[in-house]
Amino acid sequence: MSLSGSARTDGPVWAYVFWSQTVGGIQCGSQDYILGHVQLTTISEVAPAVFGADAEATSAQAVNHQFDYAKGDCVSNTVGSNFTYGPSIFLSRSDHYADGLGAAYAAGSVDSGVLLTNPNSLNPIIKDTIRLQGVQTVFVTGGPLAISDAVVNELKATPSYHCGGTSPRLDPNTGLPKNLVVIRIFGDTLWDTNERLAEFVGAEPPAAFGAFSANTTGKPSFNTAGGLSTAGTAPGGAVNTALLVTGNNFQDAMVASVPAYGGDFTTPIGQTGPMPLIATPGDNLSQQATNAIYNQHIGMVLVIGGPAAVSDNVVSQVAALGVYVIRIAGITASDTSVQLAQFELAGQAGVGFDWTNRDNDWASYVNRTAGNINFNTLGNNAVTAHVVLLARGDYFADAMAAAAVLSVHNGRFNNPQKFPLIITDSPSSLGIYATAFLQGGSMAVSTLKGAVNGGPIVGPYGDNTRDDSSSVFTIQPVGGPLALTPALLAAAGKVVGS
Repeated sequence: MSLSGSARTDGPVWAYVFWSQTVGGIQCGSQDYILGHVQLTTISEVAPAVFGADAEATSAQAVNHQFDYAKGDCVSNTVGSNFTYGPSIFLSRSDHYADGLGAAYAAGSVDSGVLLTNPNSLNPIIKDTIRLQGVQTVFVTGGPLAISDAVVNELKATPSYHCGGTSPRLDPNTGLPKNLVVIRIFGDTLWDTNERLAEFVGAEPPAAFGAFSANTTGKPSFNTAGGLSTAGTAPGGAVNTALLVTGNNFQDAMVASVPAYGGDFTTPIGQTGPMPLIATPGDNLSQQATNAIYNQHIGMVLVIGGPAAVSDNVVSQVAALGVYVIRIAGITASDTSVQLAQFELAGQAGVGFDWTNRDNDWASYVNRTAGNINFNTLGNNAVTAHVVLLARGDYFADAMAAAAVLSVHNGRFNNPQKFPLIITDSPSSLGIYATAFLQGGSMAVSTLKGAVNGGPIVGPYGDNTRDDSSSVFTIQPVGGPLALTPALLAAAGKVVGS
């Protein structure tokens, strides 16, 4: 017998024990036989970062990365007939976080994305992306103080094109080119604008999630920050679910924008959707947040952030509305992102989102990020693999510009593959919480909360067969070398599997 190993470019590391019959040094028979194997660890590649010269260019890179206009896969190309605005995009100011992060739910609900703009001038890159993506309607988030009338008027005077950007959209009555339709979504304050985004007309219903037991004994807690963690009566089944964050800072809203955009797929596709991202002052539940909870028929709220961000008083006020509340929070902003990522990946029943990692279109994602990696040998182009997004945690621009739209595989919303976002302490420091997450998620028997063992493989070099395992294969950086330094990315790649 001999011991042999296989370490593929992208995937888990396995050790195999082979039996080979030889006589006088000459092999007898046509092949060796595998007597056993064990997964040593998963390994990670650090995919090329998605970024541009500034936040606006980064948002364009992210949208064009996920929606491949060259192949006709543009924004809003899978929405139902009840959405009457045609292919759409959301446009938010690049110098403040509130509107862009709040737009994640609305954009995700119609298979679209969020582009960013300077409040007073439209970046030519953004204008070109609108053309290439075949946008018909631009939803401008915020009033004239957020995005000027000059920007809106320029958009209104811009011709609309079909997907690919070469064929102008024509008026069926006159045969003349049609200009973009521009619609503002705004209120008097950021809280009012947030409410309108959380109640976006034409959006899919909020994701139905729940079936939690009121007895949490033996279940992992995704709250290391303390404070009131659960309140109210746990739902007996799936209910409309929203995310609640403080509007006073960006970190919690930044990581919450990922599930807000992509929702969860723990129930059959078609019965779920993205989750409204509702902002409130941290010490008291705002009337606008109450309105959004009521108008969207929310039965459960996931509070993202500790009591210093969203107080116990707010949790009690939400519970008093007859809504079940679960707090997901960490000691730091990075830790909160880790706690939420574990909740998203948790495969144990009744614990978390159980974002599956069986990707039936893996090559399409890999080909557009890390290169053409021939990992799968079963011929079905499927692989069990998790991608984790990584962004700086000390500024909002990169994650607001790109993280939410990158969290859904290739912009293909009929694919349940979802990618969590973890954030660093700074551009040069991964931090202890992100480091521990990558270490735990890279092991064959994951140490992440609510995780499930990766399980056996199929064939000699095939897939991990547990769709709900928590293995981490690939790190997708969001932001350029000033946002995530080369040294940090090198360290992140070495962490996984260590």
